[in-house]
Amino acid sequence: MRGINTATFGGNLGATPEHRTVTLKDGNTTELIEFNMYVDSSTRKDAPSFIVQVTCWAGSASFNAAGYLKKGSEVTVTGPLSFSPYIVDGSPRSGVKLNCVTLCLGRSPRDEQSADDLVPAEQPAPEPLAQAPAKKTRSRKAKTPALATV
Repeated sequence: MRGINTATFGGNLGATPEHRTVTLKDGNTTELIEFNMYVDSSTRKDAPSFIVQVTCWAGSASFNAAGYLKKGSEVTVTGPLSFSPYIVDGSPRSGVKLNCVTLCLGRSPRDEQSADDLVPAEQPAPEPLAQAPAKKTRSRKAKTPALATV
């Protein structure tokens, strides 16, 4: 039986996503967006978190959605996992990578703009809607059955 490699993580971005152009093995170039997200390992406040490196490739819906992300944004991502081994101070470690297939945007951190900057410029008051003439309705009288006399 073949295994299924799909995982879903929800968390917050640790930094603003990086937009890059890379050269593929066949010599073609493509764009991608990469970001690291912090995922809590439990619902407790003091629970440790781990980092997932997420890659969104050009041409996918997740690539388009990733353009709206910034540091602190909440996201939920789904896709196949891979692991990237590395060594820190002589001890082997492994990083988690996710090739993003689905990206759901959550809350975004507030901009540094004040609320006054977000108020749209004054617009003229809309014209009142014209009242349609009232329709005449007919009421139907209930038909009473004729009583048969014997």
